[in-house]
Amino acid sequence: MMKRSAAFLLCFLIIIVAVGCKEENEKSSHSIDISYFADAGALPDCKFKIGDSLPENDQLEKDGFVIFSDSSPAYISDGVFNFFFDGSAGEEKITKIAALDSCLGFELGSISIEITDALDEQKIGYTERNAAPGELFFLPAGADRSVIECKNLKNPLLFILEENALCAVLLG
Repeated sequence: MMKRSAAFLLCFLIIIVAVGCKEENEKSSHSIDISYFADAGALPDCKFKIGDSLPENDQLEKDGFVIFSDSSPAYISDGVFNFFFDGSAGEEKITKIAALDSCLGFELGSISIEITDALDEQKIGYTERNAAPGELFFLPAGADRSVIECKNLKNPLLFILEENALCAVLLG
């Protein structure tokens, strides 16, 4: 009886260890190349990228965009992305893109460790800090927010966190 119990326990332990090793080996890496998109000035599923000229207002409205030209900075929005532009040079070009929904493979509400783990995995330097005054001009005021600021990318990239959970991404 004792031998059977010991053999059963040994088999059970071997199975647990084997399953644990298999799960660790199957741990998937972050599937989106963050530096590729940041350097290109684009975000996945985004209609425009940084530096693009805006189409005429009539076309934007047909495409479902809302135009906020009286705000500072001026921007257009499709409800998921806000595209900020500078029209001072006579031509309106996109200077920043804010994603207000899931972006770069992260769902809204993703915790900071998920983001920093992906950045570490992709060897992207970053700094975690409190948001600077006026930096998050496109979000409602009042909440204490922090940012994960990516370093050494062609275009600045901020992951914006509220209570340690992702609430927006700002490129540019």
